[in-house]
Amino acid sequence: MVTLSNESILRGLSYLKMLNESNVYPAIGHINAFVNTPLPSTEIERHLSLALAGYNNRKVGEYLLRTGMAEDEERNEELSITPVGLAFLRGLEKLESSGTPGESVLEVVGRLEDPITYSKLLTEIDKQADALVIDPYLPSGDMLTLIELPSVRRVLTRDISIKGQKQEERKRHLAIALGARPDVELRFLDKAIKELHDRYVLPSQGEGLMIGTSLGGTQLTVVTHLSADSTDVLRQHYEKVWEQATPLAPIARLHSDPDASEFPKDAEASENR
Repeated sequence: MVTLSNESILRGLSYLKMLNESNVYPAIGHINAFVNTPLPSTEIERHLSLALAGYNNRKVGEYLLRTGMAEDEERNEELSITPVGLAFLRGLEKLESSGTPGESVLEVVGRLEDPITYSKLLTEIDKQADALVIDPYLPSGDMLTLIELPSVRRVLTRDISIKGQKQEERKRHLAIALGARPDVELRFLDKAIKELHDRYVLPSQGEGLMIGTSLGGTQLTVVTHLSADSTDVLRQHYEKVWEQATPLAPIARLHSDPDASEFPKDAEASENR
């Protein structure tokens, strides 16, 4: 059986979630201190402290960031729990309450720079019928991969610079990729609309996916299989967001008329004179 977590990660996530619900955003050091500080010495807390003693709890905050379960969007050392972290926490709670630890709620797939891991992710995306892929930081190179999947119909992202690609270069390369498959539509959400941060793959019906990092990411990521109800709520929300987004025109080869002559008629006439 695969071990998905341990007590220290559960404590760190629960602590982060509780503070965020009161609009408090702790730094990494606060999370690490909370996990490392022994609780009052009741019998339960003594057992908990002993259980934590064998694990390196000093980097729980860093672990939450690297796995996409927490984020520091403004780089101001104020962490927020992400939908991935919430899903992971709820999954652990569900496993604990069900008493069936062998039942898989989540799939931890590793780093997307690993070809095998990336292939597994693409396989999961390919199972999503008529999919809307949502990735605010999608690299243009990964768009070339997505258009190879017949299941992908729409892509929602932001018109921004990303690591390794300037804004205009990325936009141009995305448009070139679209030109290879005209039936796929890509739209940019305006920067003023703060509705695009997480990564989802939402099919036209059924259960979708939540991805911890962008497709071009190198960090350890967690792919969460969403329930049908959660997917339906997200689908309704992002359909409204999609309507607010601006389509990107593809750059495609112009197809000439196969019946047309290679040279204009006036040019042919001048040559015959």
